[in-house]
Amino acid sequence: MIRVLKKVIGILTMFAMVFSIAITPAAAAVKPQGTVSVNWLVDNDTIDSQYSNYRTGFSTYLSGLSNSYNHDARREVSSSGFNSRYGWRNTLSLSNEVQYNPVYVQLSVYLYDNSFTDPQAGYYLDEELISFRISTINQNLAPGGWNTFSTQAMMDDVEVPGWITLDSISVVPSGASSTYTGADAIKVYAYTYT
Repeated sequence: MIRVLKKVIGILTMFAMVFSIAITPAAAAVKPQGTVSVNWLVDNDTIDSQYSNYRTGFSTYLSGLSNSYNHDARREVSSSGFNSRYGWRNTLSLSNEVQYNPVYVQLSVYLYDNSFTDPQAGYYLDEELISFRISTINQNLAPGGWNTFSTQAMMDDVEVPGWITLDSISVVPSGASSTYTGADAIKVYAYTYT
C-alpha cells in the first residue's frame, strides 16, 4: 500500500511539474485584478487590419523619409485648424465598465520630420460626436522620435455623462500660420478600473 501511495505521489508530482510549466507563460500575461487595458501601436496610412486611419485634410503624403516611422508621414498646413484632422482608429475599443470611472490614457506620438513645425498641435480622444483633448505639443521643438504625454484621466461629461469609449485618437492643427502639422505613428496605453 505504501509503495502504491509513493508511486501515486510521484505521478502527481510529475504532473504538477509539467502542468506548472505549461501554465507559466499564460500566468505571466495575466493583468492585475480590477483593471482592463489596451496597448496599441499604429502608423499613419496603416495596412494592419486591426487599425485604420481617417482624415479631413492631411492630403500631403510624405514618403521615403529616413527618420519617420516606417519612412512615411502625413502633413497639413497648421492654419487649417479644426477644419482638418488626422486620426488613428483601433477595431478593439476600451470603455469604462463602471460609470464615472475614467479611462486613463497615456499617448506617445512619433515626430521626426523637420517640416513638422506646429507650435501647439492638439491630440484628442474622439468619440462619435465629441472630442476630448489629451494634450498639445510644440512639434517644432519636440525631440525626434517618441514623445510621451503624461497619463490623462478621460471622462465624458457632455454626450453620455459618466461613460467614455476609447477607439480613436486624432491630431488637429493649432491654426498657427506659416507652419505644418505632422501625423506619423502613435502608441496608446490605456486602462480603466472595474
